[in-house]
Amino acid sequence: MIGSQGEIDLEKAQPDPISVIANPEERRDYLGLARNNVGQTKERKMKIKDLLEEWEKSASEKRAAHKYNIKLPISVAAHIRALAEMYPGRSESEILVDLLSNALDELLEALPYVKGERVIREDEFGEPVYEDIGPTPRFIELTNKHTQILEMELGEKG
Repeated sequence: MIGSQGEIDLEKAQPDPISVIANPEERRDYLGLARNNVGQTKERKMKIKDLLEEWEKSASEKRAAHKYNIKLPISVAAHIRALAEMYPGRSESEILVDLLSNALDELLEALPYVKGERVIREDEFGEPVYEDIGPTPRFIELTNKHTQILEMELGEKG
C-alpha cells in the first residue's frame, strides 16, 4: 500500500520469480510474444484458461521474506493510486507488483544478445545457435543466485 509520503510496503506481494531464459526465441515465447508470417513480433492474446492458470500459480506463489520500502515520486504514487481507483479489484501492492514484474520481463527481453563463438546447440532447421556473451547470462546467473538466497531466507523465517 502507498502511504501519504509515497512509501510502499510490498510485504504481501512480490514480483514473480523470473524464469531465466537465455535463448532469444524461447525468451520471446516466455514473454507471450509470437512471430507473424512476415517475421514481425506481435503480442499473443491470453486465453481465459491461461489467465486462470496464472492466477492459480500466483495464488500459491512463495513471497520473499524481505520487504522493500521505497519512497515514490509523487507523480508515480499518483499513477498507482489512479490505477487502484480505476481498477478497484486490485490493491496498490498488486498493481505495483504487476507493473514491476512486467517491467522486468521487458528488461529481460531488451537485454541484447551478443553472439559468442561457441555453438551451444542447433535450432530446428539445423543451424548453429551460438552462446550469448552479452549481459543476459550474467543477469540469469545473478537471478538464480538471489532466488536461492531468498528461498533460504523464507525457509528460515517460516
